[in-house]
This record gives sequence, structure tokens and C-alpha cells, in this order.
Amino acid sequence: MFGIVAAALAFGVRAEPADEEPPWPKAWFEAPKTASEAGLTRFSQSPYLDDRDLPPVEERLPDDPIIIEPYRNIGKYGGTARITLWDSWQFFNWEHALTLSANMRDVLPNLAERWELSEDARTTTIHLRPGIKWSDGHPLTADDFMFRLKHVWQDPDISPVVYRLVQGCEFVKIDDYTFQYVFPGPNPMFANFFAQYGSHFVDPMHFFKDYHAAFRDKEELEELVEEEGFVTWMAMYGALRGWGNEDAVKVPTLRAYRVTERTPTKMRLERNPYYHKIDPAGNQLPYIDEIDAI
Repeated sequence: MFGIVAAALAFGVRAEPADEEPPWPKAWFEAPKTASEAGLTRFSQSPYLDDRDLPPVEERLPDDPIIIEPYRNIGKYGGTARITLWDSWQFFNWEHALTLSANMRDVLPNLAERWELSEDARTTTIHLRPGIKWSDGHPLTADDFMFRLKHVWQDPDISPVVYRLVQGCEFVKIDDYTFQYVFPGPNPMFANFFAQYGSHFVDPMHFFKDYHAAFRDKEELEELVEEEGFVTWMAMYGALRGWGNEDAVKVPTLRAYRVTERTPTKMRLERNPYYHKIDPAGNQLPYIDEIDAI
């Protein structure tokens, strides 16, 4: 410490106050490292999950989970965060195939381990990380992205006017973890848009197909719509997908927390047992077990 102060005085550099916040971790501005790159082979979970009938944490994590660098230190498991409903939208993270760096300047991999843009800028190829799962344990695959584009964005019943950024877009599935967005003309900024609004490009197909006219018998679907108290199946789908209503508790998520209770005045969430990220010590994230928002 003396050496730092002496150097600051010698070169006329202002010494930083002792209580000043440290700079953000360098890892927040780079593609995240994975467990294999860090040599991690053993993983831990929160005691909150110990009495649940769940597979071992190693089986719930992806094949090669990504590491999130803490702001300061490795955290401790436990506790309930009590926040306002408004703050809840800022508290938990959104999960996109691609994401943005902390300074919002660079597109980085997230659910995807990499992506490529074709030379003519018409095709963006996405390579998902194998083994990521929804909160109900069902695997994340290319079909979940296909479903959102073809059966929501481009479905005339749900989207009578196709959003301009996906007009004419063709989805090409190569395998369960590789797929392409192919546009009629050059679209070099699609990856940036995909990183910013990526949660609008993926839905759990295994869940939502039971509520969609393209996958359900017409009479059965009409009966379900009536049972659920909706006028149309499109309204039912919209209500299920939103976190702002009571039906949110039914829907699998990729986020760190899943909704367990939702009323007009409060929302309760608990940790997602299949969340796909770890800290540098191999602890499955998040640290906090529950969130109460009122």
C-alpha cells in the first residue's frame, strides 16, 4: 500500500479514496470462460435444494457451464431478497442466446457458445451450448427458437403485422444445437438486436405447443381456452408468457429465478434448480434463494 501511495505522490497522480468502489471485473467485458477452461470438475449447489427430488447438480448443469465473475468476492448461499415489484424487473437477469458486455459495446456469447455472420451478411448462425435446460429440466434446443420465430413472430393469428426486423426471415435448423436466421437481404446488425432482445426469440416449445393452434386439436384447444377463462387461444398464449400475471407460475424459464406465486400486488420467486451458470469456485448460481416482490 505504501508503494502505491508513494508512486502516486511521486508522479502527481491522485490517490483513490479507500472506500471507492473497485472497477468492474475484466471478465464482464469478455466472452465468459467455461468450467473446462478453468479446470473445474466439481460443482456445488445451495442447501435450499438439498431436500428436493432432483438429479445431482452435475446433471442439471450444461455440459460445460459458463463462469460468472462476482463483482467482489465469492458469495454465500441463502436468504430472501425483499424488493418492490418495480425493482423485480431489474433484479433478475434476462437470458439471451447472445448478450452485451457491461459497457454495452460488444456482443458476447451467452446461451450460445458462438455465432457467425455469412459473407453476404444475410445469414446469422447460432451454436447453442449443449446441455442447457429449462427450469423444468427439459433441454433447450433449436426448436425453442424456431417456435418463437415461426409460430409467434410470423404467425398471422398472434402477429397480424410481422415485426419489420424479422420480416422475410427464414429459420433453418441444422441440428439440435445449431440453427440459422436467413434474411432476404443483408442484415449485419441482427446479432446486436438478437443480443438486446433475445428473450423475445425463444420459448419453451415443449410447454407452449399445448396452447397453440398449430399443434393442438381445434376442439380441444377451444375447450382449454374456455376452461382457462380466455376468449381466444392467442390471448391465452400471451397471458402465459407474461410475468405480470398469475399464469406465469406455470411456464418454464431459463432465468436464475422461477415464479412460484403471482398476484396483482406481489410476486414470489425461487432459485431455478437448473440454472446454467456457476461462479469461479464451481457454485451453481444464483446465491440468493428467494425473492419477495411487493
